[in-house]
Amino acid sequence: MPLNYTHLITEYDGDPSVFDPERRNWKAPTRTFVSKINSLPLMVHLPDFAPRAPENEASYDRAQKSVTEPEEWLSIGVRAGERFFIQDAALNSGRIYDRAKFIESHSGPTNLRFGGPAVVKYERRAELRHGLVEFRPLGFKADEDGNGRNTRLFFNEVDGGDVTFIKCHASGSPIENNHRNICSHSFVLYPAGHTSLAFEHSGKTLRSLLAARRKQ
Repeated sequence: MPLNYTHLITEYDGDPSVFDPERRNWKAPTRTFVSKINSLPLMVHLPDFAPRAPENEASYDRAQKSVTEPEEWLSIGVRAGERFFIQDAALNSGRIYDRAKFIESHSGPTNLRFGGPAVVKYERRAELRHGLVEFRPLGFKADEDGNGRNTRLFFNEVDGGDVTFIKCHASGSPIENNHRNICSHSFVLYPAGHTSLAFEHSGKTLRSLLAARRKQ
């Protein structure tokens, strides 16, 4: 894997975990093109998804020093091999993410000190958003700010199954205007490979990506 794509530590099949004390005295073997990757953290530039390079080095350095600016870098986590935990039955069914369980896990009582409803319940929106099925929690004001339970849930539905799961905090409206609105994505590359990907970005990064797509 080219080093200018990687970020932090790449784990290969057979490597001790980064949290394992024995890793302190462990010496990594020589890697080859047949070495199997278990987990790989990538960092790419947006909107071109280019790796770190001399022409974007200054932007990369600024991104390491700020949580809000610039918005054009995306960290992607890749899991495969021993770190790929999705069962074959789910992969073959096409129902990678259990929509009912995800919605249930985000529902329930809230802390009334932060405002919002006493109990979070989700409702499916009639229209797709960016091509995704959207569920919104009931009882929150459109411009409500700072409530961690105000979370939008999105699913990419293909042939009756959900192959992508996205959740976004929704402080203020629209969610694309607030850098504190963190969206997390999870999806798999099956059947091309037993590999799952996950990444997070802010609402403002999403706005920049959508603007770049409209220009194409």
